[in-house]
Amino acid sequence: MSITTRSSVLAVKVEPSEGVLTQPGAADYLAMQDDMEMSAEFENLENAELKNSLGKAKPITGSESPSASFSHYLRHSGVEGQAPNFGEILKAGFGAEVVASTEYDTVAASTVSVIKVDAGEGVNFERGQSVLVKDSANGYSIRPVESVSGDDLTLGMNLENAPGVGIALGK
Repeated sequence: MSITTRSSVLAVKVEPSEGVLTQPGAADYLAMQDDMEMSAEFENLENAELKNSLGKAKPITGSESPSASFSHYLRHSGVEGQAPNFGEILKAGFGAEVVASTEYDTVAASTVSVIKVDAGEGVNFERGQSVLVKDSANGYSIRPVESVSGDDLTLGMNLENAPGVGIALGK
């Protein structure tokens, strides 16, 4: 990932392969706030070698460890299933991402604590994943999945009302 700055904007661009820089486009810029701070630092490694001196040996300069600090308003991209414009920063900070491009729906016998999905769809969910229950009658809810058993998703927190048949689980 390459990062460039110009006054009050930050450009974040993912390199197609390591070491290949690309020019950021208009969609790669983020509006920044005045608390943005970036610093290029290096690790200082203690040198335990004994030298012909009474003093400690000079530390060894290690690898780069740059840091950045900034504030940013968390906003949705406006398109369901599409990452926001600061998605690359989130991916760099949190690691791998999972893109749920298919919307699944509930089947009969779902309860406030267990959501049931169609046969074979349970493999698309994993423990810790958040699920958006798009229930127009009872309101939208986001709940973490505590466990997956076949096509039954046990929720970490109960819903207010059991979802009916055909309630969409957001992308």
